[in-house]
Amino acid sequence: LMAWLLPNHYQPWLAAYQDFSMFLAALLLSIILIQQQTIRIPYFTLFFISLTCIPLVQYFFGIIYFFGEAFTTSLYLLAFTSIFIVGFNITELEQKKRDKILLGFFSLVLFASIISVWIQLRQWLLFDGNIWTVDLPPNGRPFANIAQPNQLATLLLMGIMAILYLFENNKINNFVASFTAMFLISGVALTQSRTVWVFGGCFAIWWLFKSNRLQTRLGCTFLMFWIGVYLVILIILPYLSQFLGVYRIRDITERATTGLERIEMWKQVWIAIQNAPFFGYGWGQLNIAQISISSADLNKPIFGYAHNLFLDLWIWNGFVLGTIILILIFVFLFYLAVNLKNINSIVIL
Repeated sequence: LMAWLLPNHYQPWLAAYQDFSMFLAALLLSIILIQQQTIRIPYFTLFFISLTCIPLVQYFFGIIYFFGEAFTTSLYLLAFTSIFIVGFNITELEQKKRDKILLGFFSLVLFASIISVWIQLRQWLLFDGNIWTVDLPPNGRPFANIAQPNQLATLLLMGIMAILYLFENNKINNFVASFTAMFLISGVALTQSRTVWVFGGCFAIWWLFKSNRLQTRLGCTFLMFWIGVYLVILIILPYLSQFLGVYRIRDITERATTGLERIEMWKQVWIAIQNAPFFGYGWGQLNIAQISISSADLNKPIFGYAHNLFLDLWIWNGFVLGTIILILIFVFLFYLAVNLKNINSIVIL
């Protein structure tokens, strides 16, 4: 909860407090393993352990220049590997314990989402800031205390999935689910995130495919209704903002036709990949890659990462190793998707 709601964002590590909170949460959740007589480690964990070692190996071969960068990246990957093992062992618990953990997790996500939308509404309506909320810059997109609208949209989508989990398990009734969903969908629309458009399309297809085989409380008709509600709110918001005289909200057409400078960024990244196709530039070293192609046209500078999972993994690891990593990730996710047998697993994935 602190990782999502803390308002502290300071240079040079803007998410230091939030990341530390999430590391602490992972540590606390890992206590579950101590209660078990045996700890099961799935074979696929070897893949994550291998990923954890790659930045350190790249440092020792001189691909990554600073040990601190390699170590920090490995630390994040190690935390991810650890929590993957914890998650796998949670599935091995008895049903009652597992359901209790999931209920607690989804309730927490939903609470964080509701509070975030409340903060987001304060920012949008130009309420005076305080030490508990992040100030919104001029013409910014309301981003609550996460301070990044796409990441806030991701949290709110998780909150909507939490509503779906609670609804499908009869923990909340139709009225509570509908009212809360309307509130969170309004927050999602306020972020103006195009990530939501991709998710909405993918999830609709996913739910239509899976719900035909399982009995679900949320039928396909109501799913389309809620997607329609989101679109209506998205259309109305710019006019409502103009009427209220608060922060300007871009309309759908403007959002769909702006931000295309990323294509130019991706062209630069592709040039850099071709210059180091075998070993790459090291994890998190996109800026180094950019400097290495200084002869190219850099009218669209890149900072930190490429906004593209494929290109990032290729530029960090080289084309061969990056492609292997991508294939393994997709094979794993496809295996999970095909073998899901119940509604809770579908919502969790």
